[in-house]
Amino acid sequence: MVTFHHQLTTSRDHQIRNVLICLLIYLSVSLPAQSAEDALVTSARAYVSDFETRFVSVISEERSEQDLRAPIGVGLVPSTLRGVPGGGTLTDNVVTTQERTRRRLRASYIIVRAETGLGWMPFRDVIEVDGRAIPEREGRLLEIFGGQGPADLEQARRLMDESARHNLGDTGRTLNIPVLGLLFLHPDQAGRVAFTYEREERVARRQARVFAFQETGRPTLVRGPYDGELPSHGRVWLEAGTGRVLKTEHIVDAGTMVATVTVTYREEPALAMLVPDRMEEAYVYAGRAGSLRVTATYTNYQRLRVTTDEEIIAPARKPPPSARVDISRCGDVVMRRSDVRCRVAEDQQIDRA
Repeated sequence: MVTFHHQLTTSRDHQIRNVLICLLIYLSVSLPAQSAEDALVTSARAYVSDFETRFVSVISEERSEQDLRAPIGVGLVPSTLRGVPGGGTLTDNVVTTQERTRRRLRASYIIVRAETGLGWMPFRDVIEVDGRAIPEREGRLLEIFGGQGPADLEQARRLMDESARHNLGDTGRTLNIPVLGLLFLHPDQAGRVAFTYEREERVARRQARVFAFQETGRPTLVRGPYDGELPSHGRVWLEAGTGRVLKTEHIVDAGTMVATVTVTYREEPALAMLVPDRMEEAYVYAGRAGSLRVTATYTNYQRLRVTTDEEIIAPARKPPPSARVDISRCGDVVMRRSDVRCRVAEDQQIDRA
């Protein structure tokens, strides 16, 4: 009896062991380890989170070239610079019948951080148009944000409104923030954006892995007319081994217009980090309504001394997540006006209600 019991126990132990082995094999097949591609995206999210804390109150010089193409007689409305310097006025709403119009701008450009996960607020002050300096413009943003006290954001917004008058076309552009494409890799967006590995590619002599992304979460970061959902998609180029973002491509299809913003990054010794180097914007209108293409480069980076983030952030109200890039109440096309100005106007409207 003792021998039989021992053999029975041994047989049962073997059965249990075999079941455990089968279970381990099943789990190893069903639950594979994180792939190298997934690990790289995870590293990129950590990189963007760190970038958000470091790329704060950075001012640079922006040089851009705008190329507007429209059929004769369509009447897209460029702003026209007349008599500057030496008298004259800045005039708007000058209907053009030219098939192609070009413009070169030089501007001071500063990006300040909004609340964590909500990205950045841009401020642009045009100081030169087609090689002609605008009087008393040099250094105005530096005075606003580089002083000892809190920054005057209302004054900075007025400078932005003035500068927007020099843009060709009647499309107000709010997607032209060089670092906007990084938001889709922010840890707060995990689960709201799907990434798919595509290929390997070199960017500025660095080996990168290219991932396509599709915004799947709602509400979307970009809002359309009447608060409509405008899901973004595009690509990111992640440095192999580190997850640093070398390039982004952000696409929004609004039906009547498709906007594509592509940004490449470079090392900046003055800041000891990667910074936007070149931004290419393309706004292609449906049918034969023409297109607007803009190429901008960024140089002369400086970090301003600011005591606290609260001294920079203007809105006292925290905008809802759906208003992170809110253009729903700022016109009937995508990128009508500054997203910051639109959020403030919306908050004021809510307060009055």
